[in-house]
Amino acid sequence: MLDPFSSGPSTGGNPVSDEGDNDAVLDPIVTEAITNERDRTMILQFESRIEAFIEDKSRVRLSFPPMSSYHRLILHKIAEYYRIDHPSQLLPDGKRQIVLLKQIYSRVPQVRICDMESGVSP
Repeated sequence: MLDPFSSGPSTGGNPVSDEGDNDAVLDPIVTEAITNERDRTMILQFESRIEAFIEDKSRVRLSFPPMSSYHRLILHKIAEYYRIDHPSQLLPDGKRQIVLLKQIYSRVPQVRICDMESGVSP
């Protein structure tokens, strides 16, 4: 299981091992948010952008526009699930944005969020 308090990449998880995705666990905050239709739509949009980013071998960085603290929290948790570094940056106007940074251990998990039933954890 991923330990969000372990040392390692800034995602808080451990680098990918040769054993695959058996240790991937979606944060309960996201599994709860999936049960809300509006949040589910937002989560699936984040997931779609993240998967396209992972598949695009020419990109190592993906910036998201400023958003609410709740949406940033959800995006941070999804980035952890995909093993992507996800620093938050303070912009000159005082707003915060998340920048995703692809790593060698970033991947599309075996159980994607869009394949989950509402409220069911992988």
